[in-house]
Amino acid sequence: MFERIIACFGRYCGTGMMVGLFLVSLIYLFFKEKNKANRLLFVYVPTVTLLIYFCPLWAWVVYRVIGEDLYWRFLWLLPVVPVIAYATVKAVQMLDRKIQPFAGILAALIMILSGSLIYRSSHVEWAENAYHIPQEVINVCDIMEPEEGKVKAAVPWEMFQYVRQYSAKIEMPYGREYILFDWADRSELFHALTEDIINPEKAAELARQDGCLYIVLAETKPIDGTLEEYGYEKYAETDGYVIYMDMVTKKE
Repeated sequence: MFERIIACFGRYCGTGMMVGLFLVSLIYLFFKEKNKANRLLFVYVPTVTLLIYFCPLWAWVVYRVIGEDLYWRFLWLLPVVPVIAYATVKAVQMLDRKIQPFAGILAALIMILSGSLIYRSSHVEWAENAYHIPQEVINVCDIMEPEEGKVKAAVPWEMFQYVRQYSAKIEMPYGREYILFDWADRSELFHALTEDIINPEKAAELARQDGCLYIVLAETKPIDGTLEEYGYEKYAETDGYVIYMDMVTKKE
């Protein structure tokens, strides 16, 4: 268990430079900060948080209750940036006024060099729109979104996490946890629509049972037949996706 905790912390640390500054700041404030309220916020809280995080018994309980996938989020409770910022300001203030500006610039440079430019990350892309979600998702949602009320739609896995960010009028039979967590109890419909080759009869039947007025598929997705044979008609096409509407349910 302790090895898992250490491994998780190592992934959180990245290069380790910012976490190193945090620990140095924590030690500095332990000896220099006299204000009780500030000691509570900048020394005791992060120290207790670290002690709890590295406690194998606590980790065992968390792993059993919510699983291993979420344990690393406990590190979000660490006030890394506030502690570093407060310790830096306090240290600079204790210097001679003439060198305070230079010390402040030096501290800022150390922090800048301790990290990396986020826009160089392979996980960051320029926003296509004001919603900061893929434009094809918006185009698909605009076609399905009703003027009044709500509809349910089964969409491809790459759209799971975006549809509800854009429209509260479009409900889904499954959610983002399906692609994030091993413990997610994936439905039959999910499995039917993620098969290498879709069985249209099975997909249509399960989608109808879940109340899905629409089924959205990538136009390159192989289908062993057509959805039209089972009551879903091609409603629209956009950005490489085909939107099918359940004509049986619509007539009812």
